[in-house]
Amino acid sequence: MGSIKNFFQQLNVAAECRKYDSPLLACPQFLFILMGVVIIASIIAVHLAASRFAEPEISALIVLFVAAFLLIVGKVIVGSFERLVEVSKAKSNFIAIISHQLREPLSAIKWQTELLLSGDFSGEKGKTGIERIGDQNQKMLNLINNFIIAYQIEDNTIRLEKKHFSLQDLTRDVLAKISPETASADIKINFFAQEGLLPVFADQKKIQTVVEHLTSNSVNYSSPGTAVNIYLKKEGNFIGWSISDSGSGVPETEAKEIFKKFFRSSNVFLYQKGGLGLGLYLAKKLVELNGGRIGFSSIEGKGSTFWFILPTSQTK
Repeated sequence: MGSIKNFFQQLNVAAECRKYDSPLLACPQFLFILMGVVIIASIIAVHLAASRFAEPEISALIVLFVAAFLLIVGKVIVGSFERLVEVSKAKSNFIAIISHQLREPLSAIKWQTELLLSGDFSGEKGKTGIERIGDQNQKMLNLINNFIIAYQIEDNTIRLEKKHFSLQDLTRDVLAKISPETASADIKINFFAQEGLLPVFADQKKIQTVVEHLTSNSVNYSSPGTAVNIYLKKEGNFIGWSISDSGSGVPETEAKEIFKKFFRSSNVFLYQKGGLGLGLYLAKKLVELNGGRIGFSSIEGKGSTFWFILPTSQTK
């Protein structure tokens, strides 16, 4: 009985397509049924045409037309399956990445907590242990927050609270915040800002996320002892922000993928850097949601420059 019930459930094409969160014209089940109907109709049409028209040329043209149509439908079906495979692969990769990224800080917190409970920590050692627990906890919160923002973007539920603010001051705040990270990586950051810059009109918290991601990205892919340069200047009714490094650069074959969700460059293995592969994806989406543009230029082995522009308070 169960197999019969499952058979009839599978005949409910609309319900099956909802499982894949796929539109009807991209759903494999619907396309298979459509193709079956087309094949049956084609056989009947070819038979009727062949019996009605004595000329073999006309019959041959009808057969060619039907064959071409079936080829197109078959291509659409294959494309639908390829998209489903890509979604499944992305989901599997995401689960693997987030599991690894959360395991690291959780293990560190567990280790530090065990040391504290053992009584081995006292005075300055205890303070250092608690600070490390706090750092790892913040790392987990950042990972989860990035995932939440990505979900809100995909679901069109993200809210923007736009206001006027100084992109120059925001950048300085971010640099102060990540100074321990740059110091430990032995990376120097130079900040150059044009005088008399107008404030930008955007969601300040979201743009702070953008600046943090782009700056951390340059630091992570730079070699110790090198410098990263940030520039801020007016570009018409926009303020332009850019960051340049002399790191590994982006391989030309990966340039088109750089802003895609869950993308991680092959250079990540050289630098042993973690992450969900969401930073640049979020940066692009958040800048565009705030009325700006984002892009990059890169030479493999010589470094990269990432930039974005945002409207000023004068932009209507």
